[in-house]
Amino acid sequence: MSLELTPTLKAIPFLGDVPKRALRAAGREAKWFALPAGWELFKAGDMAESIYFVLSGSLGAFRPMPDGRSDFIGHIRAGEPVGEMALFEGATDLDGDGIADNAPHTSSVYALRDAEILEISRKGFDRIVKADPGILTQMIQLMLTRLREGRPPECAQGLCPGRHLADHRHHLAGQSPFGRACKAGRHLPGHRRG
Repeated sequence: MSLELTPTLKAIPFLGDVPKRALRAAGREAKWFALPAGWELFKAGDMAESIYFVLSGSLGAFRPMPDGRSDFIGHIRAGEPVGEMALFEGATDLDGDGIADNAPHTSSVYALRDAEILEISRKGFDRIVKADPGILTQMIQLMLTRLREGRPPECAQGLCPGRHLADHRHHLAGQSPFGRACKAGRHLPGHRRG
């Protein structure tokens, strides 16, 4: 049995202006799934073959550090895409065979809370872009915002000057879903019990 995902696609703010016909075509290339808190969506180094949209819940992006730990770099909230940077980077034909080569993800992404995810293949997303090229402008703006709002070095050292400090304290106290996952033994990379 096939699940009709066009209404779900239309409800995603980024895709709100995409023509219904293109969403139907992209929906044939889409999958819905649940991602429990603490589980990985993808790891740094995994090849990007899809773009994901968070329908509900919250995800966290973690950058691998040279010492083996992982540094929290940001939240991905409901309605936002994830995996777009590696998908775009891999949209070029590097070896001349006429097929876009996949690029690896540079960060790992885990569910901080139980989440519902919609995965759209590169082929499905290409259909959306052809129908509504303006979506690329939105994606570029989001990527630039994420890059600009990256965590400052002080946060990686535990000296957060802003609201990150409260997030870290809640995590260590087990008051966040992320912290509860750690207390339950489902440790995410680079994090230890408080």
